[in-house]
Amino acid sequence: MTTPPAFFVGTLRKDALLPQHGPEDADHLAANSDSALVSLARKGAREAFAVLVRRYVRLVVAVAQASVGAQDAEDMAQDVFAEAWRSLDMLRSPEYFKAWLVGITRHMCIYRLRRRIREEEVYSEFSDIQKAASAGESDATPAAEHRESISLLNSAVEHLPETYRRVVLMRYMAGLSVDEIAQALGITRAACDKRLTRAKQRLKDMLKDTIIGDS
Repeated sequence: MTTPPAFFVGTLRKDALLPQHGPEDADHLAANSDSALVSLARKGAREAFAVLVRRYVRLVVAVAQASVGAQDAEDMAQDVFAEAWRSLDMLRSPEYFKAWLVGITRHMCIYRLRRRIREEEVYSEFSDIQKAASAGESDATPAAEHRESISLLNSAVEHLPETYRRVVLMRYMAGLSVDEIAQALGITRAACDKRLTRAKQRLKDMLKDTIIGDS
């Protein structure tokens, strides 16, 4: 049960999460309890899981919206149901599917918020370059410019040499301290600081080259 059902992959919209079979299948299964539907889904009945999705999609979107905002709530719901499908066998008490699903939603929202905070931290390190990139030449909204800046920065990180990319990801994505990174890599704190400094300089140079190349 590793591949999410096709009926909830893609953009969340009305009826997007319903099964690909006839409506009579969903109507027939809708009378079942959560526990019965989980049991059927564990046996591979994707229609049964689709009924669970339909039953709780509004709840999941509402919980997600309270944490990550309306703009990301529907995407978050897609991820939550995909994770729930993959993890059904780990649910010990199927009758508590609703509470379990809410728990997954909250956990994944916390993870996304933490990742967003870490992205903001690394973004702030290069904000002067990012502002120069968009100064006076873009008609995009501030939010769109910000998303583009984060995308450029992520791309630059991926092109760093492995030695530098590793410390950047450990520091800003995993949220480890310099001491923790040094210990994990078996290097001194001074060496770790040097790698981070050089990595950030490389990123600044790469971003400047990108800006100049696109201007």
